[in-house]
Amino acid sequence: MERVIENPDRVKSHRAKDPGSHLGPMFYQVIGTVFQLAIDFEFIKYYLIAKWNQTPKRDDLPSIAQYLAEEQTP
Repeated sequence: MERVIENPDRVKSHRAKDPGSHLGPMFYQVIGTVFQLAIDFEFIKYYLIAKWNQTPKRDDLPSIAQYLAEEQTP
């Protein structure tokens, strides 16, 4: 079985990253995606509004007292 070890003679060199330099493009990408999804799923808004308008109004729903009165009548 081989052991994996770090070579002590090798110098680790990598470029230091400036996180601030990546924030601008990432921000534009996220905001662009949000707007694209809003455009793509705009039909859902109209579907939900139509569904909401089909729900019975409060006056159409029976009250608890009416429900209990119907249960108790022989």
